[in-house]
Amino acid sequence: MATYTKLCNADAGMIDNTGSNYGSSSNWSLDYSGTDRWVAINWDLSDFPSDPVIIDSAYVTIHKYSGGNPTVYARRYTGSWSEGTITDANEPSNVGDGDGSVYVGASGGYNVPCTQIVKQWYENGASKYGMRLHASAGSLTYFRSRESTTAPGDRAQLVIVYTLAPTAPPIQFNVNDSWKTAEEVYVNINDVWREVTEAYVNIGDVWRQIE
Repeated sequence: MATYTKLCNADAGMIDNTGSNYGSSSNWSLDYSGTDRWVAINWDLSDFPSDPVIIDSAYVTIHKYSGGNPTVYARRYTGSWSEGTITDANEPSNVGDGDGSVYVGASGGYNVPCTQIVKQWYENGASKYGMRLHASAGSLTYFRSRESTTAPGDRAQLVIVYTLAPTAPPIQFNVNDSWKTAEEVYVNINDVWREVTEAYVNIGDVWRQIE
């Protein structure tokens, strides 16, 4: 297994019924007991391994510095958004993929589970539009954003633990005591020889094409 970490490159808090953008703020907040507040977060994942992977676990580390004790969970965005323009009025739709939550107590770092979201991205081909973090309980609580100059390292960080998916070895045949790699493979179907042009393996209950 390997571990990949990446600090967010976009985060924007939202406040219900304001229609305002807070993408340049030095903090974002969550609230459930009063006026709802939540945050959109995304990462540049272009340097994540391009080979097929199996996602073992994933979470988002966030840093509370003031406020209440919310229970925080993540949802997956299904549409694109921009840090400088997203508001509660134009926010794209989002779905829950079955991840759990984390209770936030004293000030410090907390890990919001998001394994199922990341599995959707890397095992099922969902678009990587980032996540929405909300509270399901608790009062107004503040967290560091990527614009914070007080603690720039406290911005939301995505951590992914993964395993490279196994790849199929080349098919070889022994011809006159010499092993040769097959360039073409045929199967006989109803007395007709047909060339195999695609092959698949099942990895974690997901069929993947061997390339």
